[in-house]
Amino acid sequence: MTQAVSEGRIANTQLFLGAPGSGTLLLALAYSRYLLCTNRNEEDACGSCTSCTMIDKLAHPDLHFSFPIILSTKIRVTDSFVEKWREVVLKEPYLDPQDWYAHLDAENKQGIIAVNESANIMRKLQLRAFIGGYKIMLMWMPETMNPAAANKLLKIFEEPSEKTVIILVGNNVEKLLPTVLSRTQIFRVPKLSTVDVAKGLTTFADLQEDERMAIALRSGGDLNVALKEAREQNVKVFDRFRDWMRICFKKDVVAAVNFVDETYRSGKEAQKALLRYGLHIGRQCMVLEHQLDELVLAAGPEKKFIAGLAPFLNSEKVDAMQQELNLAHSHLERNANAKILFMDLTFTLFKLIGK
Repeated sequence: MTQAVSEGRIANTQLFLGAPGSGTLLLALAYSRYLLCTNRNEEDACGSCTSCTMIDKLAHPDLHFSFPIILSTKIRVTDSFVEKWREVVLKEPYLDPQDWYAHLDAENKQGIIAVNESANIMRKLQLRAFIGGYKIMLMWMPETMNPAAANKLLKIFEEPSEKTVIILVGNNVEKLLPTVLSRTQIFRVPKLSTVDVAKGLTTFADLQEDERMAIALRSGGDLNVALKEAREQNVKVFDRFRDWMRICFKKDVVAAVNFVDETYRSGKEAQKALLRYGLHIGRQCMVLEHQLDELVLAAGPEKKFIAGLAPFLNSEKVDAMQQELNLAHSHLERNANAKILFMDLTFTLFKLIGK
């Protein structure tokens, strides 16, 4: 990318495409920083000029943002949420759309980039550059554009004004219109490796190295998921899930009620982390059933626990358990009552794995 900039071969519209938690937004911001830096070298931005300083605060006048919002009769464009966007991204640069909607108090609503936003984008890109270099429009989650919004932007995607760069940052290429894709240069961002995710957790001083690696293995390369789980390590997710399975195996109703009460008090993110961990354990049990021990993503006590649980979960039971956990996670995202949800789920697991 830096070579293309130095040679003046910059695509008008570029798509940074990667799985959630892979750092596509951070990469796009770093690229924007390089483009706007007034003292860059062949490899990187200087990091100290006025432009770099403003980019670090997401406040450069020639860097514009567009992202999905919750539409209302009064709010149709992103301008009302730019300050909130800066605050959230600086704090959670690996965030996913659901995290963003939670900051908007969206409840069950999904964000969208609507046709009014397209007009807003076109208006901003017609302005002169304040500092005299590039103008950049960074659009996060372009797959949330409705067809009317996308079609209105096709011409500017293909032929923006001079020294204008449009950067799309998305996760799901299948939700983008072919007419949009045909006008973009795609950069595919690979998932983070387990080692890279573990390194991303080094700021959590309370975590041991084996705990960081275990979280990284479960994350599937999604640093956002790993960070959420690391924040919940005041009560270990492995310990919680192991206790839950023991309760379900014994069909201990009194212990189940106490467990559900404790889980309810732990908060929504901890509840979701517990369900995601259950999905991870189910997948590892499937791997063991096919006698592929070397492919099990676990170590130490966790691997020993999986080996003990696997004999009680054949493929059919794992499938049923995965469906229930996924459904529960989906209901939590939609603000279901966690106490009722976990009580119902626990009794379902009584039937699946109870002795």
